[in-house]
This record gives sequence, structure tokens and C-alpha cells, in this order.
Amino acid sequence: MNPNHDHFPEGDAFRRSLSGRYRTASIWQALFLSALVIAIISLAALLYNVIDGAFGYVAYEYKNDPAEFTPKPLDDLNQQELLAILQANLSSGAYKKLNNEKPMEQRSKADLYTLVLERLIQIDTKQTWSMTESLLRGEEIRAEVADKYPQPKF
Repeated sequence: MNPNHDHFPEGDAFRRSLSGRYRTASIWQALFLSALVIAIISLAALLYNVIDGAFGYVAYEYKNDPAEFTPKPLDDLNQQELLAILQANLSSGAYKKLNNEKPMEQRSKADLYTLVLERLIQIDTKQTWSMTESLLRGEEIRAEVADKYPQPKF
């Protein structure tokens, strides 16, 4: 190594070099900041889109009237009553299949309620609306559903 050879600029050359480095750093800083802002805006738009699609009005009808299976509202039935309805109205093969997957007596009330809705009542979704539509056009949507469908539920 040559101890007399200096690799760093001094004086005016140092100031010009430093000024250039600051300018380059400022450009990169602006570039990364703008990329960060674009990413945040994109994530906010994605979050809005997910929330908008997840919530909102749903118009549905029952394919089979719940009153055919019980005089009480389905929400008021206990676990044993739901089990009895499933046992009485499902075919023996379907009941055995469900019982083999998980014994019916060990299923929760919510699980049995879901089975009654899926297998017996059979909900038929007629139309869905996004959260934004539901909030901005709520009255109009309710009127449209009342005109279009004979027995709609929301």
C-alpha cells in the first residue's frame, strides 16, 4: 500500500461529492417513500374490498318451511329436539353417514342446527348486495326484494 495515496476527496471536491451523494440519497428516499405510500393505499383498497364483499344484505328463502319439521322456531330448539328432527327426517343412510363421521350425540347444538338448515330446510340464496350498496340503498333494496320474492328473509 502506498501511504501517500489518498482515496477520499478533500476540500471543494469533497463538498461536490457529498452534495451528489445527498442528491442521490434524496431521490432514493422519495422513491421508497412513494412505493410505501402506494403499498399502503393498495392494502387499504384490498381491505375495503374484502370488508365490502363480506358484509351486506342477503335475500334468501327456505326451500322447505321450518314449520313442516317443528311448530317451535328453530332458534328455540335444544340439542335433543334438533337431534330428534334430524333422526325423523333424514334417510337412514344419510343419518348413519353423518353419525359415522362424528356421533350425533357428541355434536354441539350449533352443529346440529347447521345440519338441520343444510339438510332439511335448505336455504336458497336469492340475491346478495355489498356492504356499500346495503348502506346507501337499504330502503330501495328492501322494496325490491319485497316485490321480487314472495317469502324473502334478510
